[in-house]
Amino acid sequence: MFPLIKDKLFLIVSFLISLIAVFIIGSIVFYIFSESYSFYGSQSSVLDLFSFKESWYPLEGEFQFMPLIVASFILGGGATFLLLIFSVPYTLGQNFLLSKRLKKAGDLLISLANAIPSVVYGFWGITLVVPFITKFNFLGTNLLSGIIVLTFMLFPTAVLLITRVIYSWPKDIHQNCISLGLSSETRIFKIYLPLIFKELPTVLLLSFTRAIGETIAVVMVTGNIVKFPTGIFSPVRALTSNIALEMAYATGTHRSALLFSGGLILVIIFSTMIIFKGVGHVLVKKSV
Repeated sequence: MFPLIKDKLFLIVSFLISLIAVFIIGSIVFYIFSESYSFYGSQSSVLDLFSFKESWYPLEGEFQFMPLIVASFILGGGATFLLLIFSVPYTLGQNFLLSKRLKKAGDLLISLANAIPSVVYGFWGITLVVPFITKFNFLGTNLLSGIIVLTFMLFPTAVLLITRVIYSWPKDIHQNCISLGLSSETRIFKIYLPLIFKELPTVLLLSFTRAIGETIAVVMVTGNIVKFPTGIFSPVRALTSNIALEMAYATGTHRSALLFSGGLILVIIFSTMIIFKGVGHVLVKKSV
């Protein structure tokens, strides 16, 4: 009887915690979109907010979001692309080519790196990445610095996600490949990589949305100038950076505009989720 009571109590507590979590998240989303709607209604033409002008002058009522959106997408997309290049080979090498002792050491280092706060990565970017780029007569705080810092910051997360994908495979896959006498090259390129690519959209989705939502590290190394990037060495300002830099003193329409930026971030993330889910569904269908 007591186990049944404990089970029911656990279910009730879990349900209540879930309700509280849903209520908090729903309240945040509702508040952001309600404030965004008030800003939306105060504008004569919403299309003017997304024109290709480089003007962000809150005191004069000029709010152009396109430079911020473009910068956010390039930062997130560039970091995700580099993650794809580096995280997949690293994870395969760590899990299938290294000895057990080295693999454990690698797992520990990745776990520790994943626990480092983003502000530390931003500080690393300011002290190492920015001065290094400045040596080549470029402005150090720029788009490239932001992409590099985001890539290093998200690399441990991507490795852990891909490792989870590997652990979800049937346990005998690796042993069966060895029993068949397959070389390391054949195992990696013919067996492991295709299996990873099936789950890769989920990994890329989580990496991209986290990169889009990152604030403090991006603020520290990107220059924070509202303009369209003309190259990888251009200073930029992302949507999240804009909110962090101006929310402390914003009032009235300016404050609503910043919350509208938060609404845009949510829309971008939701849209990205739908796109990646669709791509993942297509990949799964093709593999069947």
